[in-house]
Amino acid sequence: MQILYLRENRWMKLFLLLIIPIVTSGCAMIRSDTAQLSLPAVDFEARTLDNPRLKEFIESNLQREIAPWPPASWDRTMLTLAALYYHPDLDAARARWAEAKAAVATASRRPNPIADSRYQYVSNPEPGKSPSIIDSSLLFPIEALGKRRNRIAQAEHLSEAARLTIERTAWQVRSRVLSSLISLHEAMQSEALLRRQAALQEENDALIERRLASGEFSPLEATKGRISLGESRLALSQGQKQLADARTQLASALCVPATALEDITISFDFPGNQASDLCRRDLQRRALRGRPDIMAALAEYEASQSALALELAARFPDIQLGPGFEWDQGSDKWGISASLPLPVFDWNQGPVAESRARLEEAVARFTALQAQVIGEIDQALSAYTAARREIEAAGGLLGEQERQLTFLQAMTRPGEVQRVALFNARQQRNAAALSRLTAYVKVQRARAQLEDAVQEPLTPSEAPLPAPEVNPRRLGGH
Repeated sequence: MQILYLRENRWMKLFLLLIIPIVTSGCAMIRSDTAQLSLPAVDFEARTLDNPRLKEFIESNLQREIAPWPPASWDRTMLTLAALYYHPDLDAARARWAEAKAAVATASRRPNPIADSRYQYVSNPEPGKSPSIIDSSLLFPIEALGKRRNRIAQAEHLSEAARLTIERTAWQVRSRVLSSLISLHEAMQSEALLRRQAALQEENDALIERRLASGEFSPLEATKGRISLGESRLALSQGQKQLADARTQLASALCVPATALEDITISFDFPGNQASDLCRRDLQRRALRGRPDIMAALAEYEASQSALALELAARFPDIQLGPGFEWDQGSDKWGISASLPLPVFDWNQGPVAESRARLEEAVARFTALQAQVIGEIDQALSAYTAARREIEAAGGLLGEQERQLTFLQAMTRPGEVQRVALFNARQQRNAAALSRLTAYVKVQRARAQLEDAVQEPLTPSEAPLPAPEVNPRRLGGH
């Protein structure tokens, strides 16, 4: 009996030695993995455009050295690169891609073997036999019909869709920078014209006051002049506010504080009117073959196909196969264990139907996105064509007003009447310049809208900026 007790005790110790370390190590891993991560402190106000790491990032993308640093003038490309360097939207897109890549690793893993142990105590053992029965087995799950392959394919397609989100986000950042630059250019030019308008109105008001004092003008006419002067000053004040708002909008697009733009010079290198021979069919082809959201929708469709194949394969159960050992009241017994779920009550009809519906939804989303892109191109192309006609008309009107002003300046003789006519001509020329500026801004916005519809530059010489798939600020950068 003592020998049997020792053998039984030996098997119990072996059982405990196998189970206890696994349980305790699992608890330790859970405690370490669930430790809260501290949020990084970002000093937003410390962000500047003279950051040395920003210089390295811009130079690596432009493939040329920038000297001196910071540059004397910031063009649209350098400002866009600054936005790509700082913007947190790209950080979020990169984090989603990292999560999707981790999902590929999760889908690639093979199921762990299953250790099954059971202890039984016999209350009335036969004389000379141990009362203990220890039964253990090690089962290896075997996935059938390419389930792992389909699972990996689904995760890879979703990972590609997440990567394309980085490209789409980078284009959105670029689009916001361009829109802010157009607004800033409009505000600066408009403020200058409104300032000139106010100066002309002040000069005219002084003339009216002199003529009022000499009795040539009535008080009613003088009041009208003062009202016009007040309106001009009000318009100038509104233009100055628009300029301040435009600077703030650009700083927000760059994701830097507004103080970072105080001491820099910006060159507004907008493209000219050379994109007059745009082909609608060519724009559609470029958009449907190259837009990141189109490619992402296609990747999601492929993922839905893999998910359906996975659910179809799940109709056939996996097998669990492995060796087993039983210590039965002192007798050692070895064997082979196998288990197989029986698809009696369910044949995986529900998940298969859900996957089919998701696949049809992916097809519908892709088709709807294609129609939306075509509609965006048509709308943007129509707006661009109309804007180009408008700027031609506004330019012609401005030319006529300038010729009239030149004629009046050459023909004006000393006298107050001629000065009034000259003032009116200058006012009309200034109003025509404002109309020309409005038309120019419409052209630039329509062109930007058309580029957003295609999501690539219209000019072949202007290559799209690459989307940084790795955080360029690295650890510790602002």
